[in-house]
Amino acid sequence: VSTAVAHPIQSYVCYNNISTGFKSFLAAIDSHHEPVNYIEAQKLPEWQTAMAEELVALDKNQTWEIVTLPEGKRTVGCRWIYKIKYQSDGTIERHKAHLVAKGYTQTYSIDYNETFAPVAKMNTVRVLMSVAVNLDWPLFQMDVKNAFLHGELEEEVYMDIPPGHSLETQPGKACRLKKAIYGLKQSPRAWYVKLSAALMFFGFKKSKSDYSLFVKKCSGSIVVVLIYVDDIVITGNNLVEIEKLKRHLNQKFDIKDLGQLRYFLGIEVETSSKGLFISQRKYVIDLLKETGKLAAKPADTPMDYNSKFEGDTTPLSDPRQFQRLVGKLIYLTITRPDISYTVSYISQFLHAPTLGHIDSVDRVLRYLKACPGKGIWMKKNDHTEIIGYADADWAGNPFDRRSTSGFCTFVGGNLVTWKSKKQSVVARSSVEAEYRAMASATSELIWLRHLLYDLTLRMPVTPIKLYCDNQAAIHIASNPIFHERTKHIEVDCHFVREKVQRKIIMTPYIQSEEQLADVFTKALPKNTFQNILANFNTSNLVHFQISTMLSSRFTSSLYLLSFAVLLQTVLGVDPLFHSCSGNENFTANGPYETNLNKLMGNLYYTTPATGFGLSSLGQSPNQVNGLALCRGDVSSTDCKTCVVEASSEILKLCPQNMAAIIIYDYCLLKYSNEYFFGKIDNSINFFMWNTQNASDPMSFNQQTKGLLSLLANEASITPKMYAAGELDTGGSVKIYGMAQCTRDLSSSDCKNCLDGLIGDLPSCCDGKLGGRVIGGSCNIIYETYSFISD
Repeated sequence: VSTAVAHPIQSYVCYNNISTGFKSFLAAIDSHHEPVNYIEAQKLPEWQTAMAEELVALDKNQTWEIVTLPEGKRTVGCRWIYKIKYQSDGTIERHKAHLVAKGYTQTYSIDYNETFAPVAKMNTVRVLMSVAVNLDWPLFQMDVKNAFLHGELEEEVYMDIPPGHSLETQPGKACRLKKAIYGLKQSPRAWYVKLSAALMFFGFKKSKSDYSLFVKKCSGSIVVVLIYVDDIVITGNNLVEIEKLKRHLNQKFDIKDLGQLRYFLGIEVETSSKGLFISQRKYVIDLLKETGKLAAKPADTPMDYNSKFEGDTTPLSDPRQFQRLVGKLIYLTITRPDISYTVSYISQFLHAPTLGHIDSVDRVLRYLKACPGKGIWMKKNDHTEIIGYADADWAGNPFDRRSTSGFCTFVGGNLVTWKSKKQSVVARSSVEAEYRAMASATSELIWLRHLLYDLTLRMPVTPIKLYCDNQAAIHIASNPIFHERTKHIEVDCHFVREKVQRKIIMTPYIQSEEQLADVFTKALPKNTFQNILANFNTSNLVHFQISTMLSSRFTSSLYLLSFAVLLQTVLGVDPLFHSCSGNENFTANGPYETNLNKLMGNLYYTTPATGFGLSSLGQSPNQVNGLALCRGDVSSTDCKTCVVEASSEILKLCPQNMAAIIIYDYCLLKYSNEYFFGKIDNSINFFMWNTQNASDPMSFNQQTKGLLSLLANEASITPKMYAAGELDTGGSVKIYGMAQCTRDLSSSDCKNCLDGLIGDLPSCCDGKLGGRVIGGSCNIIYETYSFISD
């Protein structure tokens, strides 16, 4: 007997068209399992090692002392939790076992007092991402090992001997805690105080809009730090200052540099030269697995447009499973505005759910099945303008006739915040409902403005636009009219009107069919729903990758090299090649490393303008020489993105090497303690080729060599030392070629370098329909499709 699944999840998740690096990353986080309890973990050697390392760290840090539990004292329980930490390339950085106290058993004023500790608002995370995309700031991630152990504990707290400890079974013994530990109510506060003090000592100022955001500005340099417990995101416009910060933090705490921001709080982040994409794909797939919906029939929308919520009213005997599911869906709204209204509505019934509400959750899960990789695509729009949309559905709730407010805001053209909320009182008119929505949106816009001020960004003097589709509400905001009909909402009236009069906001009218906030107020028909999501730039991961990488001229006949290079070109994730050399290593935090970090900053700032940068810093023996070259056809933006990636990756791939080179499709970067300017670098020759063969190899080889020789002649005499062209072979095939040299070479050396690579072609690419040879000072490419950027 054979069985088949009508709606397999494989039909809705595909990884064929994403980069090798990102595919490896997704495969890693999908394939590795995190134990759910100690019994499961103790059977696996990698987690046994992780727990042993944690116990050693706890002991080394003098976290506790083993004592006989005093009479009249009680202990706090403890348990292990497990987390895999990934590098940006998808490899496992470490298996992380946390021993956590069961803080819910603590008693106020006995074993804890102050507990408040801020964590990053998800709105702040998205705003920072949009700002970074628009201002070409790279995003990095760091992880603090045993973060809470750095916090001092003032109260007298006793804890059970942890599972796996040698004294676990000894009766009457307990751990008297001397340091904060995960799970204690006061631990997050103790760690936050410690970390914030270290940042402010280094010159950072705490944002008044979000206490987890720290900013340092000095002489045009901006560095921003966002903290969420022990996860740290760093960005800014100065790589040298960012590296200094990393070293400062590493001296204070045991910190792991995870490289480019890729996976943060369950959010997957993918960057390219064109923007940034965030999603919770793995979170969705895990949720579908947990609820048995992987094979469910998908739904087009999260809520039926005609739904009146009049399903089975039988109460659930145990509402905890429903409550847990809704809690997971609430967390998913971090990157899924498309389910925000539905989840907000369902959340109103957490106290007394029915079988009908289970059906509503089931509909959301089937909708997620249709698009598990959907997320937010943040484009590079080169500005940080704030705009907002506010709307309300008057008396839309069939049970109490309260209205629903909805708003969304954009920073730099990208969706960053949104909200769907039932109003706290019954509105007597649609105008009243709309005005209350405008008041909520105005508060959000003012918060965003203050946040951007804290990021030291210049704001336009023009008022922030808040779009509304209700003319009467707009008139109230602009004029002191309708007093008798509006005095019961006078606080909201005065608040919005004051901001309009002070020219902080303005309230232009928008047609209802163009009101983007409509999706946060009620269920919508499929077409209307999808049109609004298109304006939010919410895309499926698969669709994002395909539309970003493939244009109409590329078809399924792409060859291996062409396709691999295309993926790396757009996403800039993986280097094509790197080599670490040098006869000796430099001393960490010494003068050579200082000069090297400054050199990387110089190349980052000087290369994009002309496509070539060259710098030399320091005196022998700590002199470092370096250059960066971008491909002659790429934009300054793509050049900058590539050099940022290269300067970051080369230091990670070649730690403490006195010389190294890294090559991407769009750029090359190298450095050495030896002076190499003006000399042909023959130390490396890197080859790539297509697997397809020409129908007439001998003729094809001759024509290819002829084209590349002409381009070599042209490149050697042009200022950019770059040339590209094509050759019509007389049949259906055209040959496209490119030749380029680093601009420190003389004209004759450039010609000799390129001729040498052309001479090496038969050793790799004989009769192949595409190939490239890359050296340390020059490179050549040929293909049978046009690969030159427009």
